Amino acid sequence: MVLYCINYGVGDGLFATAIINIAIECLPTENRGGGFGLFQFLVGIGYIIGPILSGFIADVSGSYNYAFYTAGSLELIGGSISLALLCFEIPFVNRELDESSRFSTVLEFNITEKETVL
Repeated sequence: MVLYCINYGVGDGLFATAIINIAIECLPTENRGGGFGLFQFLVGIGYIIGPILSGFIADVSGSYNYAFYTAGSLELIGGSISLALLCFEIPFVNRELDESSRFSTVLEFNITEKETVL
């Protein structure tokens, strides 16, 4: 169970960084705020339902072990679905990306010098 908690903590820490990049890449510029907000809303629902469900499972079974088994099973099912979707070709909307939504390997800095003359 300790290994599960360690893996969960590391995965949850990496999740936020990955999902922000995915949201930036998949959504058009004008819909990024709303799309990312909807995603965060759905994640929040999971955070609300998870403790309630695990408490119910612990009350019914008398142990938190089954709550952890349920959480692990749901994560395995979600991961399996994600991997299965990689096997199918998903058509994306053919759209032109503007310059602000393209990632480049070269960092560009815009340096502005400001002078105050009295």
